[in-house]
Parts: sequence; structure tokens; C-alpha cells
Amino acid sequence: MKAHVPVYRPILKHALETAWIHRELWPIAAVAGLAGTGAVVNDVLNHAKLAASFPSSRFSETFGNLHLFETYRDQIIVATTGQITLITLTLILMVILAAFVVAACQQVILRVAHLALKRKTHLSFAQIRQEFMHPRVFRFLSLDLLLKLMIVNLMIVGTWLISGLNIGEIVTDAVFGLIFSATILSLALTLNVLVVMALIGVARKDLGLAESLTYAWRAYRRHSVIFLEMSLLLFAVNFLISSAYDGTILVLGVTATLGFMAALASGSFPVYLCLVALTGLIAVVITLAFAGFATTFTYSAWTALAERLDKTTITPRVVVHGQRMFEHLK
Repeated sequence: MKAHVPVYRPILKHALETAWIHRELWPIAAVAGLAGTGAVVNDVLNHAKLAASFPSSRFSETFGNLHLFETYRDQIIVATTGQITLITLTLILMVILAAFVVAACQQVILRVAHLALKRKTHLSFAQIRQEFMHPRVFRFLSLDLLLKLMIVNLMIVGTWLISGLNIGEIVTDAVFGLIFSATILSLALTLNVLVVMALIGVARKDLGLAESLTYAWRAYRRHSVIFLEMSLLLFAVNFLISSAYDGTILVLGVTATLGFMAALASGSFPVYLCLVALTGLIAVVITLAFAGFATTFTYSAWTALAERLDKTTITPRVVVHGQRMFEHLK
């Protein structure tokens, strides 16, 4: 029996160490995480949740968390034609600017990830700054938009089709719905992985848009099971990070509540306002820290995996463990 050679554990361990050591990347990574790429399973589940609300929900229910769109809708009702034009143009410019900032931050993280993986010293401000303004940012933005458009449309069409089935009473509808749901999720996972690998191709090899997608497709054809295994592992680790974040916020909330009650009991309104401001500041810092750490870890893991696949062939762990199990049964 061949000796077991770990594959994912060294990659994940190194990515965790990289994310912790290079804390200077956390603020940038927190912004880059808004692109929703990297944490493949999480992104698919979030899109599925949003798409599931379309067939039966109103605008306010579907976009309840998108306060910018709610504000736009409310202002349009009472605005004049000139105001509508100004509000619309301002909104478009804000969205475009935000998209470019996210893509630029994403480019920085993926570009410096391979440097961060190989060194334990902090990256200088000059090294990080020179990666911000580069023509690659347009390729990053194009790939991000392509992914979002394809997955959102895929999820919406799939959800509308499934919502028309009588799954609760007709067996064939239930079977078809199950098969179609699995197909939609598989396609969404595939698209996410392809875009992640294409982004890495742009960052590491400076590939063009078409070349990066070709590179991603070839890698996916050869290592589709490997990418699926990595996606599931990253989902598990990010779930633990999210749980730690929720626990930290809960502790902060309980502590802040006790402080608020004490301030109100003492009748000191300035102290109460200071506690509110301090609690809000701490919550923002904690959120940025956890989001930055998770995104830096995720991108570092994908980058390390891509670099390893370029150098050697990896046998899927499900195959290796299956062979070991059969050997034990003999």
C-alpha cells in the first residue's frame, strides 16, 4: 500500500498561516470579498436564495437588504424628471465606481497572494499600491460581471421553472424538479470555479480574457473532481470562520447591552452615546477583520492549488480513499 500523501491539508494550513501573517491585506481583501468569487459554494447558495424569492415576492421583499435600490424607488415616486435623471446617473456612477474598486482590490489580493504564500514578512505599501491601477482590472471586472449575469439568470430561470411544477403531489414533477435543481447547482458551481481559475490566470500569467477562460476550462476538464473537493473544503472552513464571527458579535452585543443599560441607569446620555459609537466602531473593525481574513485565506488557497496543479498531477482524494478502503476490505 502506498504511503498516504496529504494534499489539501498543507494547502489549507499554508493559506490560513498566510491570511493570519499578512494582516495588512485584510482591509483590501474585505472589499474584494464583495465580488462573491472564491467561496464557490457560499456564492451559489446566496444566489439560489435570492433567486428563490423572485417568483412570489415583491420588490421590497426580494431586495430587502439592498437599501440603495429601496431608496432609489422611494425617491422616484416624488421626484421631478430632472431629479430622476440626476438620481439615476448618480446611482449608475456609484455602482460603476464600486465595481471598479472591488475589481481593483480583487486584482491586488490575487496578484500578491502568490508572493504572500512564499514569504512571511509583511508586504510593503509600495508593493500593494502598484497593483491597484493596472489594465488587468478591466479583465477582472469583465469576468466578475460575466459570472454574476450567468449565475443570476441561471438561478432565476431555474427557480421559475421549478416553481411551476407540482412537486408536492406529482411524483414525476418531484423527480424532474430534483434532477433540474441538481443540474442548475452543478452548472453554477462549474461557472464559479471557471471564473476563479480564469481570475488566477489573469493575475498569475497576465492572460487575456479569452485566454484566461481557455486556461480555466482546460484546468477544469483535467481536475474537475479536485476543484469540487476544494470547494467543499473551503465551504467548511468558511462556515467555521462565519460561526466564529457570529459568536464574537454575540459576545460584543451582550457586553454592549449591559453597558447601555448601566449608562441609562446612571442617567448619563453622553456616556450612552460614546458607548454606541464605540460599539459600532468595534463591530465594523471585527467585521472587516473576519471578512478580510476569510477572503485572503480563500484566495490564497485557490492560488496555492493552481500553482500545485501546474507543477504536478493530483489524484482526487475520493479516489485515493476509495482505493484504500477497498484494499482494507480485501
